[in-house]
Amino acid sequence: ATFRRIAAEADAIIHMAAQVNFIYPYEALKRVNVDGVRQMLALAFAERPTPFHYVSTAAIWPMGRHRRFLETDSIEQGIRLNLGYDESKWVAEKLVFEARRRGLPASIYRPGEVSGHSENGRIVLDHFMFAIMKGSLQLGGAPRVLAKVDMAPVNYVAGAIANMVQRPELLGSTFHLNNPFPGSPEELYAVLREYGYHFDI
Repeated sequence: ATFRRIAAEADAIIHMAAQVNFIYPYEALKRVNVDGVRQMLALAFAERPTPFHYVSTAAIWPMGRHRRFLETDSIEQGIRLNLGYDESKWVAEKLVFEARRRGLPASIYRPGEVSGHSENGRIVLDHFMFAIMKGSLQLGGAPRVLAKVDMAPVNYVAGAIANMVQRPELLGSTFHLNNPFPGSPEELYAVLREYGYHFDI
């Protein structure tokens, strides 16, 4: 009864729940990251097609490939993804694309790495990137990284999604929410040293 009531009354559904784990295989993440999306899509279709907003991840693109991926690109890359987490989010996106094909108005949002709040600095310390930074500072040594550091502040990502959800003309689109000007690890290390941290690379 509650399921039907929500399906009848909801103006929109925003689904951003996921189990984030970079060690677990796909099978361990499927129940939450794939079946959970399937259940939310069932809710969106239950009474009438309800606008659906799915927060995915930029990790549906293969990491380590030095090319730019556009919002309009097909996710059918034919390339093995790096992690079970990435695979689970890719399969979930396939469900959303199929729901679109069946007439559901659905938008997809793909954040990259989400950093702390740009004004108060609050972060989740066990997030992958920050766990690496914290561990590096505790060990007194940081890894030599060749890739760019592509992080966007959490308040930017959340604010952008909140804004786009309220704009009906954007419904049915896909959006990348990453930093258009990613920095280098050297710039990040320079900032940490400005705050008085000492470490080797």
